[in-house]
Amino acid sequence: MQFGIDASRATKPQPTGTEYYSAEIIKALAELNTKHEFILYSPVEPTGELAALPNNFRWKVIPFPRLWSQVRLSAEFLSRRPSSEVVFEPAHTVPLFHPRGMVTTIHDLGFFRFPELYTSLERYYHGYSFRFSAKHSAHIIAVSEATKKDILHFAPATPPEKITVIYHGYHNKVYKPAQKPLKKIAVGYRIIEAPYFFFVGRIEEKKNISRTLTAFEQFSRAHPEYSLVLAGKPGYGYERFRSQIMEYPFAIRSRIFFLGYASEEHVALLMQHAAAFVFPSLFEGFGMPLLEAMAAHTPVICSDTTSLPEIAGDAALQVGPRDTKALVHAFGEVVRPEVRNKLVKLGERRVKQFSWRKAAKETLAVLEQTAEKIKK
Repeated sequence: MQFGIDASRATKPQPTGTEYYSAEIIKALAELNTKHEFILYSPVEPTGELAALPNNFRWKVIPFPRLWSQVRLSAEFLSRRPSSEVVFEPAHTVPLFHPRGMVTTIHDLGFFRFPELYTSLERYYHGYSFRFSAKHSAHIIAVSEATKKDILHFAPATPPEKITVIYHGYHNKVYKPAQKPLKKIAVGYRIIEAPYFFFVGRIEEKKNISRTLTAFEQFSRAHPEYSLVLAGKPGYGYERFRSQIMEYPFAIRSRIFFLGYASEEHVALLMQHAAAFVFPSLFEGFGMPLLEAMAAHTPVICSDTTSLPEIAGDAALQVGPRDTKALVHAFGEVVRPEVRNKLVKLGERRVKQFSWRKAAKETLAVLEQTAEKIKK
């Protein structure tokens, strides 16, 4: 069989969640050594590992500045009938013109749950793209049961059997236990000193950054030796977070670090040596950093909402995301040696249930089943 893949997000130079997923699932599909052929559509040439895929993975580079999936890929499918009747879209942006066998991954519907965090144009764009994709996809991959539930809620005409839940994996060659403890870590011009709590993700309201800062400030009054390190691109509310910490005493705000976007190498290093990974997000479609922390033998604090309990299981301290007192208490609990050791062991066991190879095998099965279905 031959399959097409929209690989436009996989070639982004600074990947975040969806882009990272796109690249990893393509690489994992290649490692399955299947005899199927894949055509990878992209606006730019691939680099690194993506440029060295097996011979049955062929790149088709089609430059275009904006709205590449909806406009340029549509034009490609309209002008040249694709030889692949099944095309995999790793995000919910099905091209306007597309083959019958579109398989689409939907990651989260946060723009419906938190509309105030998006402009009116962004809400329209995301809402239209989702509904179009839900209607025109032959099959949908949801990254969690929580996301599947949201799809069925916001697109109620979607048959439940049209959706398959396939969990993400994690980069097990990068996220692993530290060989030896480090007291200082250099990230650009900054020197991060242990002990510290770590967060990675977009620095935005949806990630519950304001409460995380408040809880850390309260915890720090009795534990002045700890720092808080946040890595990720600025998002909605970032300036307010910066203003918030300026109200704290210098002794506390000087131990809060906003790193901006950090390379995977730096993220992995910071994860390995953190006292705990803190992720009390208000909404997540999956929550891949939980796996990365568990793989690094770092205890996890996360919220008890959306997909996070589903992914964390019993291997994390779960708190209500709007309960600041509970988060302060979790900071205090996770630094106790007996709690830390218990969470590390539970996390080590939990993370073994997730891998990109497993995700790729399940994704390939969906592609094959879709191809068989449209032949009938």
